[in-house]
This record gives sequence, C-alpha cells and structure tokens, in this order.
Amino acid sequence: MRSRILADAACLATLVAFPALSAPLCPGLRGVKPAPPALQASVAEAFGLAPEVARNAMIRCVGDTLMACTVGANLNCGKANARRALPGATAYCRDNPDSDFIPMFATGHATIYDWRCSAGKAVPGKVVVTVDRQGFDAGTERKFADPRRSQPPAKPRTAPAAARVATTASGGMRHATSAVNPPPAIAKSSGLWTEVVQTGS
Repeated sequence: MRSRILADAACLATLVAFPALSAPLCPGLRGVKPAPPALQASVAEAFGLAPEVARNAMIRCVGDTLMACTVGANLNCGKANARRALPGATAYCRDNPDSDFIPMFATGHATIYDWRCSAGKAVPGKVVVTVDRQGFDAGTERKFADPRRSQPPAKPRTAPAAARVATTASGGMRHATSAVNPPPAIAKSSGLWTEVVQTGS
C-alpha cells in the first residue's frame, strides 16, 4: 500500500512539474499541464471567468504562445480523437442498433465526429470539432498572456562614473588631481597653475 502511494505521488509530481516560474514558460513547457497559481488570473481574464474557475485550467505552449483550456463536463483539454472506430460506440450500437445519436458517455468527449448507429454498427458522421495543427480542439482553447513575458527587462545597475584626471605642465613639473564629483576649481600657488577637472553624473 505504501509503495502504491509513493508511486502515485511521483506521478503527480511529474504531472505538475514546471520550468522555473521566474522566466516565461514558452516555448520550454512540454505537453499539457495544470495552470500554476501564478498564471490562473491571466487564464481567467482570457475566458472572462471568475478567478476560482481557472484553478482547474490546463495550459500548453504553441511556439512562444501560451494556450489555456478550462476543464468542464463536456470539454476536452487533451488531443482530439479522430479515430473512426470507437469501442464504446460499437458497444452502444449493439444495444441500440438504429439509434440516430450516440451519446458522449459512449464515444468519449475527445471525438471529432457526430456519431449514429446503423444496423447495429457505429457510423461516424460529420466533423463537429475544428482541430488545430497540433491536434487539439481549437474551440476549447484561448491565448493568454504570460505576465512574466510582458514585464520590461530590468535596467542594469551602473557604477558611478570614474573620475577623470587632468594634468597640466608648469615650470617643468606636472600636477595631477582626481576626485569624485567635485565642483570645478582652479587653485593658484606660487605662480604655478594646477587645474582640477571632473565630469560625472
């Protein structure tokens, strides 16, 4: 029993593992993952829903774009099912050989077809789900902004400007003086001129 609990915990940890949330998730996020708390407000805003509804949302990357899907009774947040033979539909038609409708509890919520029974066989009808290039239901997802991607990059800190040293020659001697942000000054001494020059921010 203990080993089973530990195995389930390991699977859950794998499911909710994320890259560091200090950086944008895309394009590094792989597969479909639950929306982390840091992104749930953005997901809720994209769908126009209350924030608490986004707690069950799923997210994935399409290139650099974040996509979200809110989990509901009839919503599929995984890949769409394009198979034209479904065991559940086949079993339903054995019991309802001429039904013009096969419910989702028999077909599953991921199918892209409208199903019916004909002479005891399950028959896929028209396509009722638009599938995107990655094979997901395009009608259940919305783009949303990753707040970390929209933040402007932090300005690098700059060190104080270094003092500039000015030298003058007088009487065959050279004098040099440097300081940090002094006012311009000129000093006179014994007929010799020493100029102090400083530029800084």
